[in-house]
Amino acid sequence: MKNNIVAFKKRQAFNANTEKTWGSVKGWVYQRLLPAGLPQSLADEFLEEFRPTFEEMIFPSFDISLTLPDDECLQEEFRDMAKLIEENMNNYSSKVIGMVVYKDLLIFLQQKKISGEL
Repeated sequence: MKNNIVAFKKRQAFNANTEKTWGSVKGWVYQRLLPAGLPQSLADEFLEEFRPTFEEMIFPSFDISLTLPDDECLQEEFRDMAKLIEENMNNYSSKVIGMVVYKDLLIFLQQKKISGEL
């Protein structure tokens, strides 16, 4: 048996978590703009412009297969570590996306104000 062989297979389509994150971004934008009296069409325009940036920020999804010795203790330790890594990556991604969306939204609104559209 081979030990510690990791194989990655990149997926092309976004997974459910990525779509959930995009839904959170949309919700956040609507919650900031609509109560301030700005039209939904403005929020939709921003989201349309921001989507390519969002897509570039998403880490590719991978199928990971790891072959370990038949040691139950090692198997359990790996599962715990994998769960912690996944949680940390999700938290990091959410914070980075949040900061970028905030910055891009401010720039978008400033440009609209300068052009007289606001």
